[in-house]
Amino acid sequence: MRRVISVLLALLLIAAPSVATAAPSYLEPSTPVLIVGSYGVGGSVTAIYPSDDSSISATIDWFADSQKIVATQAKTLYIDSSLIGKTISAKISLFKVGFDPLVVNAVGAKVYQDVASSYGEMGYGDEKVKQPGCFAPRPSGVDSPTVGWSIWFSCQPYNTSFGSPASQKFWWYRNGKLIDGANNISYRLQAADAGQAIWGAYEATYSNGFVFTESKKLKTAIPYQLVLPKPTILGSLKVGTSLVARVAGADKLAALSYQWFSDYAPVSGATSAIYNVQPADLGKAVQVLVTGQRDGYSPTTVLSAPVADPKLQPVNAMAAYSKIYTGYQTSQKNFDITFLTSPNVAAETLSREKSLVQRAADFWSAEYTPAGVTVLYVTKDDATWAEDFIKQQHPSWSNSISGGIRSWIEKNSCGFALAFKADQKQVFIQCVRNGAENSINDQQVGPHEYSHWIQYEQNPALFLGTVPWLIEGQANFYGLALGIAPEDATLKFINTSLAGHATQYDIYNGYKFADFKMLDILQSGNTFDTQILITRGGTVWDQYAIGTLLSEWLVIKYGHQKYVDWMKALLKTKGQNNESERVANAFAFKNVFGFDYSQLGIFAGAYLAARSQQLRDAWADSRKNDLAGPTLNTTQQLAAFAAKSSALNDDQRDWITRRVKDGPIRQVVCSAVYSAKTTAKDLALYKLRARNACAFAKTTLAGIGSSATTSVTVTKSTKNAELGRVNLIFKG
Repeated sequence: MRRVISVLLALLLIAAPSVATAAPSYLEPSTPVLIVGSYGVGGSVTAIYPSDDSSISATIDWFADSQKIVATQAKTLYIDSSLIGKTISAKISLFKVGFDPLVVNAVGAKVYQDVASSYGEMGYGDEKVKQPGCFAPRPSGVDSPTVGWSIWFSCQPYNTSFGSPASQKFWWYRNGKLIDGANNISYRLQAADAGQAIWGAYEATYSNGFVFTESKKLKTAIPYQLVLPKPTILGSLKVGTSLVARVAGADKLAALSYQWFSDYAPVSGATSAIYNVQPADLGKAVQVLVTGQRDGYSPTTVLSAPVADPKLQPVNAMAAYSKIYTGYQTSQKNFDITFLTSPNVAAETLSREKSLVQRAADFWSAEYTPAGVTVLYVTKDDATWAEDFIKQQHPSWSNSISGGIRSWIEKNSCGFALAFKADQKQVFIQCVRNGAENSINDQQVGPHEYSHWIQYEQNPALFLGTVPWLIEGQANFYGLALGIAPEDATLKFINTSLAGHATQYDIYNGYKFADFKMLDILQSGNTFDTQILITRGGTVWDQYAIGTLLSEWLVIKYGHQKYVDWMKALLKTKGQNNESERVANAFAFKNVFGFDYSQLGIFAGAYLAARSQQLRDAWADSRKNDLAGPTLNTTQQLAAFAAKSSALNDDQRDWITRRVKDGPIRQVVCSAVYSAKTTAKDLALYKLRARNACAFAKTTLAGIGSSATTSVTVTKSTKNAELGRVNLIFKG
C-alpha cells in the first residue's frame, strides 16, 4: 500500500489511507518533502526530501501542467522555454525497508519567461548565497538556538531586475511536519523543538508573476531545556545560624551550583548550598540562586524566595530615585539655553517646562554646561507653523527629524520630544500639552531629553548594539527621577509606566497584550534568559523598561557617578561595530563596576525579579477601574468609602472620571443606599457621599465641555452589605 501526500509548498495535506487488512508502517521523513527553486526560464527547481538518509531511496517524476516530463528523474529540473506558462509539479516517492512507500505530490508554480537577476552573492558567517536567495535559519538575538527564543529565516529577494516581491510567505517545519501557526519570518522555539530537525520554507511572488521559493534547515542543534524546581531555604534569619538551600526533585543528572544574595546583590564567596547568616543580612532579602547544568541541555538558573522574616521590607526602588532628585543643589543660574515657542504654547506651560529643564541643568551641571542650546516648544495644533519655522529659520534641523516634524506631531499627538545635534549645537524639540491636557507623565520629557544631551557630548553616534538598553533606559530613568519621582512617593505612576512599556514586548513578540512575558523572564530567575534580554536588541519600549530597572539597581548599589562614568567611557571608546563595541564595553564596565558585563543578569537578577512583581501589581491596580463595557444607560456601584468617610479617594475619582468621559453622558444620578434601620446621622453621611460623587462628576464633565446635569437621591435596601454605598446612574 502506498501513502500519497500532495504539497503546495506552504501546505502539507495527508490523504486518508485506504482500508487495509494490516496496519501500515508509515514512513515519516524528518524533512519537509516539497519542491523549491526559481520558476523562470534559466532557473531550476529542486526536490527537497531526506536525501542524506542512506536508508531512504527516492524516485522523482516531474510534471508540467500535469503532463509528465519524461526526459528526467533527477533531483533538479532545469527550466527551459518549452515550459513557459506551465505549472511545475513533482511526484516524489520515498522507499525504506519495512515501511510502506510514501508518495508526495508536490505542486510548485507557473513558469515565467525569465528569472529575477541581481548583483553577485551575499554572505553571512560561512554561508554564501546568490540573490535572490535565503540563508539557513539562524538564531535571532541569541548566540545559539534556545527554547523560548526566536530563530529567523533571512531571505534577500530585493533589488532584483524584477524589483521587489509583491508578496512573501513563510512556513516552519518540525521533523518534516508543518508547525501550526508558524508562518512568519521568525519562529519562537518551543520545548517540543529541542533535539528536532527544524526547517524554514519561503515563497516570494513578484508583480510579473515570477515565483522564487526556498527551504533550508536550521544548522545548529537545539538543546533540551533543563527544568529545576524553585529552591527553598531551610533556616531562619538569625546571626550565627546557617541557611541550607534545597532543590527538591532536581534532575539527578544535573550538576548544581549556588550563589547567595543579600539585599538583591550577590554575596562574594557564598557559593555553597550552606550560608552563614551575617549581621548585615538582618532585615534584608536573603535568597539563593541555583544553577543547573547537563550535557545536551541549556543551562538554567532558578531563584528562591527571600527567607521569611517579619522585619523584611519590600524592595525599595525609591532609594535610586531619591539619590537623584535629592542629590543636587538648585540654582538660579542662567544657562545658555534659548527657548522658542509656537504661538499656541501657553505662558504657564512654558514656565513649567523651563523649570523642568532648569532642574535637569542644575543636576547635570558637573557633567555638562549648555552652550548655544536651542529648545523649541510646539503644540498639537502647530504642525504647519513648525514646518515653516524649521524650513525658514533652521533648515539644518530637518536632517535629524525623520519623516518631518508634521509626521511626529500628527502621529504622536504630543507628549513626544526630539533631541539631536545640528551645526554642532544641541537642539531639543518638544510637543507640549496646555492646561488640563497636561499630565504628570509629561514632566519626565524635558529631563529625559536633557540626559541625552549628556550622552551626545560623549559621542554624536549614540546607537549601541551590544548594550541596547543604555541610551534610552538611562534617559528614561533620569527623566523619571528628576521629573516625576519627587511627586510620586510610592512610585505608583513610575511602576505603572514601566509596566506599560513592558506590555509592548508582548505586542512586538506576538503575545497577548499585557501577558507580561518580559516580566515572566525576569521573575523566573533564569539569569541566562535575563542576560539575553539585556544584550539583545528590541523596541525602544523594551529599552525603557529593562534600562530603567537596571539603572535603578546600578545607582542603588554603585551610585550615580559610577553609572555615568561607565556610560561616558563606553560612548567614547565604543568603536564602529558590535565587535569593537563589545571589546570597549568589556573594559569600561569591569573597570567601573568590578565585574563582567556578561554577569549583569546574575548580579541584578534578584532585584529585577522583585521589581517585576511590583510592576505587575501596579499595572493591575491601575486597571481596576477600567470600563467593563459602555457606560451610557447603566447603573454602576462606586467603590466603598472608608468607615465614616465621605471624601472621595483617588481611586473613586479615577473611576468616575473614566465613566463620565465615556460619553455622551447627559445626566448622572448619584444614589445613596440606606435601610429602614439607618440612623439620621448615618443617612446624612450617605447623602454627603452621593453629593460629593455627583459634584466631582459635574466638575469633570464641565472640564470636557459637557453641560450634563447631576442629581442626588437615595435608595432603600434590605441588604446590609449595600448600606452606605453609592450607585451612579449614567443617562443619555
